Amino acid sequence: MQFHRNIVLESRHGRPFLADVCWQPDGQPKPILIWVHGFMGFKDWGPYNLMAEYFAAAGFVFVKFNMSHNGTTIDQPLDFADPEAFGHNNFEKELDDLGTVIDWTVSDAFAVEASDCNKKQIYLIGHSRGGGIVTLKAGEDARVKKIATWAAVNEFGKFWKSDQMDQIKKDGVIYVTNGRTKQQLPVYWQMYENYFANPQRLYIPDVVARLSIPMLIVHGDLDEAVPPSSAAELKKWKPDAELMLVPGGNHVFGGKHPWDADTLPTDLKNVIDSTIEFFQETDTVNTVIKIGGVPEHFNLPIIMAIEGGEFAAHGIDLQWTYYPGGTGAMTRALAEGEIDLAILLTEGFVSAVNNGLQAKIVKVYIESPLVWGIYTGAGSPTVSLYDSTPKKYAISRLGSGSHLMAMIHAEQRGEKLTKDDFSIIDSLEGAIESLTKNETQIFYWEKFMTKRYVDSGELRLIGEFSAPWSSFLITASDKAMSENKQAIHIAMEVINDASTRFKADKTAPAELKKRFALNTKDVAKWLGATVWNTDFTIRKKGLDNAIEALNKIRPTPVHIDMEVLCENMKLK
Repeated sequence: MQFHRNIVLESRHGRPFLADVCWQPDGQPKPILIWVHGFMGFKDWGPYNLMAEYFAAAGFVFVKFNMSHNGTTIDQPLDFADPEAFGHNNFEKELDDLGTVIDWTVSDAFAVEASDCNKKQIYLIGHSRGGGIVTLKAGEDARVKKIATWAAVNEFGKFWKSDQMDQIKKDGVIYVTNGRTKQQLPVYWQMYENYFANPQRLYIPDVVARLSIPMLIVHGDLDEAVPPSSAAELKKWKPDAELMLVPGGNHVFGGKHPWDADTLPTDLKNVIDSTIEFFQETDTVNTVIKIGGVPEHFNLPIIMAIEGGEFAAHGIDLQWTYYPGGTGAMTRALAEGEIDLAILLTEGFVSAVNNGLQAKIVKVYIESPLVWGIYTGAGSPTVSLYDSTPKKYAISRLGSGSHLMAMIHAEQRGEKLTKDDFSIIDSLEGAIESLTKNETQIFYWEKFMTKRYVDSGELRLIGEFSAPWSSFLITASDKAMSENKQAIHIAMEVINDASTRFKADKTAPAELKKRFALNTKDVAKWLGATVWNTDFTIRKKGLDNAIEALNKIRPTPVHIDMEVLCENMKLK
């Protein structure tokens, strides 16, 4: 067994802290289990080193750490040697410390060989106040697949007495007594300010109610510090959570500091055994959601999240289907119930809704405008859009993005295109064939996905065009929203997290090159120009621009109730 102790990590708040890792180096990928201590706790308290070895023997990579502001120091990890740091601790700092530890475990700098750990299986255990912290972290980080809380606080503010609040607000500080050392440790007003200023991030009841991952709630029925009613309320807010009450169990399940025995306390061992069983249970997938998208590089974050089990960890079987026919093929599939979600071009979706599609926007996917390349065949006499050669436009279908971009761009040049100027070719492959035969001379398509055909000599790029709106939306049929609204929202949160990590992932360029035949230079340009949306806002101006553009080419105006179309989003 390997047990690396006192590894120095740098917090996001300017203070280093220590972490330990314990595991069996057997070449088998194991879940990473991160332990979070509570108020006035630390990683080496009592029997925690025995606990680390017990979990490691059961097949986990066990990580424990000192919060950066828990009062211990790098040189004195067992003592509250820095009371000022303790006084300046707060819940957001602890959440950020846990985030730093998670980032470390999935990075190349992690102390455990990649062959010995499964970085897609991150589990958390938190004791007391740490139980609240792991719950909050699970609500904001899709990398967390399961959590267990031991004697957990279920709402930070409920333990603050009114007279204490009055005193700390008046004096700026109160002092709490460490029962073991008898130290008077300060707690400054900033902790309370931090809590009240961040209700969305720090209010446990709301986060628990939204959690979709498995959760185990463990509590002693004689807990003298946090009443068992706290566990009952957690269970009420998350009915599918597992609840274990320990008969006669106290707040620390029989542990104390220091712990001189070479075996675990009986209650703590039973709690650990039950927690191991919980973490080793096979995850069950409850909700099937079918999603469609074009076979292009924009969608790689979602594909990798599916492959990594990130949706399955939330009880969602996200089933992906490629639609080379693009937005038109997917809007038909949405309407017919073939898929529940589709990643569509903004203009194509607006047009489809105007034509009767019963669907809503659930998220902007790509915030940046799409860069359309303008192409002709390699042997075509066409030199530019402005030369005098006859031109017929290849489009995937009437009303498609390739059609709309050609119409809008022509209008900007002072030209008027008619239906006879277009030839329907269904797909990118059809366009290449048509342009090569010179049956058509102009084609608009996403620049980077078509560049390989320019590099191979099959097409020539003669221009570029970008529309003034977000390029891709994730949309859901009304039927899917009525049946699986919560699961769809959770899936969108997973996509937000996956997109954020993909942009920062150093291996992303290699994956893009491998899967989509892009060269290094093109990948760098595309990543630099592409902005994934990672929240639930949508800009009204962009939709207005798309509607205005559609109205210039349609015989009848587009009439859409924007508030209904975006009812699940924050319209700006």
